[in-house]
Amino acid sequence: MSGFNKFVSMARSPEEKDDAMDRMMGHPEVPDFPPGLTFCFDEVDLEKLDLEDDVEVGDLIHLNIMARVTSVSKKQIDGQDCCRIEMQGELVAVEDESTEDVGDDD
Repeated sequence: MSGFNKFVSMARSPEEKDDAMDRMMGHPEVPDFPPGLTFCFDEVDLEKLDLEDDVEVGDLIHLNIMARVTSVSKKQIDGQDCCRIEMQGELVAVEDESTEDVGDDD
């Protein structure tokens, strides 16, 4: 595997959204980001991550996560190879980028 050292935007392009809309008949709006990229942490999780008092809506959180692959599905749909991988997050490290001091050399 490669590419672990760069961030890639997972936002869907208009073309990708159109393709998704074709596959998701009955859903009038395709989200900008895949729904599988939503992470939810409750107060217990936030305390473990030391974020219980620090996070506000709109903050940017630097998230590192180790996930175990739990399912791999490969098939062909209309002659196109399709692959879906499911993962369970097991280890998480976070940093609130919104509160980080930029340019601090200490």
